[in-house]
Amino acid sequence: MNRLLADAVVALNQLGALIIIVVCLLAGYGIASRSGSPGGVGLFIGGFVGIFVAGFFCGIVALLALIESHLRVLAERTRKNTQTTAASAPARASVTTSRDAGPNSDPWGINKGRTTKSSAG
Repeated sequence: MNRLLADAVVALNQLGALIIIVVCLLAGYGIASRSGSPGGVGLFIGGFVGIFVAGFFCGIVALLALIESHLRVLAERTRKNTQTTAASAPARASVTTSRDAGPNSDPWGINKGRTTKSSAG
């Protein structure tokens, strides 16, 4: 259902951009005709304003739709990766040796390769 709504928003966004541009073209032509200027100048200015307005408002919606589609892809990849990892990974028993149990233990390997100062130095 969410995918259907997201796809509908993208389609309506494209239609809205087209409507904004056409309305601005007609408004520019009408304003230019009433003021005595040539209609071509009004069409040009109206088209420029329409592209700017549609680009701004519909661009924001398009950006949000793009983010949503990227998040959808990431979620699907994560879901597939989690399923394959869980199915293929055998259960391992945790074994602790006396070397790992001391106060200077480094279970995550953070200090690997570093020498530590001993207290009896």
